[in-house]
Amino acid sequence: EGGRAIGDALATNAALTNLDLDRNNIGDEGARAIGAALASNSTLIVLNLAHNDIGDEGGWEIGAGLQKNTTLTTLHFGYNDIDGSIGSLATNTALTTLELNDSMVSDEGGRAIGVALATNTTLRSLNLYTNLIDAEGGQAIGAALATNATLRTLDLSCNGIGVEGVRAIGAGLERNTTLTTLDLAYNYILGDIGQAIGAALEKNAALTTLNLRSNITGDEGARAIGAGLQKNTTLTTLNLQSNDFGVEGLRATAAALAINATLTTLDLTENSIGDEGARAIAAALATNAALTTLDLSENSIGPEGGRAIGVALATNAALTTLDLKTNSIGDQGGRAIAAALATNSTLTKLSLWRNTFNRPTLRALAFAVAARKTAIDIHVESDAFKDLLSLARMSESFGVVPIARFPLFICGSSGVGKTSLSYTLEGKSVPRHLPAHTHGVTTRPLLVKGKEFSLWDFAGQMEYYATHE
Repeated sequence: EGGRAIGDALATNAALTNLDLDRNNIGDEGARAIGAALASNSTLIVLNLAHNDIGDEGGWEIGAGLQKNTTLTTLHFGYNDIDGSIGSLATNTALTTLELNDSMVSDEGGRAIGVALATNTTLRSLNLYTNLIDAEGGQAIGAALATNATLRTLDLSCNGIGVEGVRAIGAGLERNTTLTTLDLAYNYILGDIGQAIGAALEKNAALTTLNLRSNITGDEGARAIGAGLQKNTTLTTLNLQSNDFGVEGLRATAAALAINATLTTLDLTENSIGDEGARAIAAALATNAALTTLDLSENSIGPEGGRAIGVALATNAALTTLDLKTNSIGDQGGRAIAAALATNSTLTKLSLWRNTFNRPTLRALAFAVAARKTAIDIHVESDAFKDLLSLARMSESFGVVPIARFPLFICGSSGVGKTSLSYTLEGKSVPRHLPAHTHGVTTRPLLVKGKEFSLWDFAGQMEYYATHE
């Protein structure tokens, strides 16, 4: 009843431009009334019908109204079940944005969309995220891309377009001159996706953003994408997260970075590139002057890889954001990055979250950050780092040089257990074969509850006057 009432009102309304009916359970009957109203309404520009339990019957009615409507430019129709009626929606000549995410669109709907896109001259953004489009639907959409000259953004993530579907899309991209954003994430296509998209990148001169997350491109696909990147001059953002690269695939990507002059954002999260892959990326960073954002989180990078990246940062003058969280770069990598921060002036955001560092490394990082002339947002999973950073900033503010360790003098009578006390303070077991008495002075670093001391363990007082007078 509510849907019918809204439909009746829309038929005569001459002022409303934006109507949000998200999550109102209007069903097919309400959709029928709204569709009838759209046929005559000449003011509505944006309509949201998402989450409304609309089926094919209601979809056809909305589509019939859209065929006559000349003003609606944005339709949110996601989270319904309208696969069989998709074709009627895509024939409209006014819509510029169509959201059909999670709408049970299958190959039948995919084919209908492909047919419509081949002749449509107004739609600029199409969202098909999380549907049931398989190879046939992917092929139809790919074929349409070859001739469509208006679509700018296409989201096909979380479908199952398969090898044949991605090949058709790749072929379409080779001829397409307008699409700028393409999302193919979570289609779980093996190496073929890399080969098809890599070949397309060599020829395509329009695409600026490409998401290939979770498609298992492997080494073979990565090599094809790398070859495409070496020739591509338009792509600025590339997501290759969780694509099961091996060393050879990563080397191909790194080789492309050394040549490519347009890519500014690269996500290589969760590819297990290890130290060898990190060294390859570091070598590319030493010469690359375009990349500003790089995500290497969850990549099993160890101390050697961390050190290589640190060395590269010392001379790189382009990178502004670097994510190294959930790796194992250790103290060697941490110290190299701290040293790089002393000369690097472009990095503004750095994540070292879930890497483990000892206190001297944390201190080096803290004082490197405090000494920078350009601010940096740094994330380190350590309360000690926060304390050290506060100390470093205070020291930098007042122009004082902080002491590295506090001196701790332990003096007392001979044989009372002064040396044993020093081990106990550290939380260590007292060695069984300690000398009965300390001769002269024993000095060593001492770490007590995260605080650093320089221990001076003096011989007993009776000997003190004889040995240290």
